[in-house]
Amino acid sequence: MDLLTRIKRLVWDGRIRFTKKASFEMERDGIDEEDVETAIISARRVRTKRSTSRERRAEGEMVHILEGITLDGVAVYTKGVIRKFGGEEIFFVLISAKRSRRNGRD
Repeated sequence: MDLLTRIKRLVWDGRIRFTKKASFEMERDGIDEEDVETAIISARRVRTKRSTSRERRAEGEMVHILEGITLDGVAVYTKGVIRKFGGEEIFFVLISAKRSRRNGRD
């Protein structure tokens, strides 16, 4: 199964968690968990890069970046990681989930 499909299945199955930082950014931007979930499900591609953050659990943890659209047509940019938690894989929205600021719009 490709990575994008894997992430979408985790979200579709409700195996998604949000960090406090992501929740703060979502509130600031006027989007909610359902908006982020819808945007992930609608994403057409995923980019992956190695995290350079000292706060990540594992050195060089892979961060997945997705951009999709909510049902209201809002572009949402999301970063997260797949981790094992309680014996199952979970997609953790760790870094951000916010409206895209591409091309100066928003």
